[in-house]
Amino acid sequence: MTTQPLTSKQYLLTSRIIHGALVSGIVLFNLVIGYLISQQTLGTGYNKQHEIFYLIVGLMALGSIFGGRFIFSKELEKAKTQPTFSKKLAGYQTANIIRYALIEGAALFSTVATLLTLSVWFFVVTALLVVIFASFFPTIEKTIKDLDLNYTDQTQLKNPDAEIND
Repeated sequence: MTTQPLTSKQYLLTSRIIHGALVSGIVLFNLVIGYLISQQTLGTGYNKQHEIFYLIVGLMALGSIFGGRFIFSKELEKAKTQPTFSKKLAGYQTANIIRYALIEGAALFSTVATLLTLSVWFFVVTALLVVIFASFFPTIEKTIKDLDLNYTDQTQLKNPDAEIND
């Protein structure tokens, strides 16, 4: 059984599908939760009974943003040192998935907090996390910049039909 060689176009498409699926999952989950609580009166002020949720959601949001950035940087450094172009791209994709997972977890928890507390504040946090998550959309330019690719690797990545299996 032979395997098809992976092209740069397929790599980028795969990365975009992963990103899009995760962002869409958060948005769809929020739409369902929004529908479920649409008949309820949502609170807009601070509620002392929900203090623990404010703390946890805030810490998770900040932790996912800054922790995700830290872990992404560490994984990116590992990816840059890989001996082959395909391994660099695989490491880069792994770094992105880890960063995505942290943001997604915080956003989903914030949505659940909205459902449990009926506080609009948590929907706002989720919306901000989704905007941040959406800004991580994979592009050729970001890949080149993040991995500090040399000219040969840049040319290979920019050519949609170029095989990236080494």
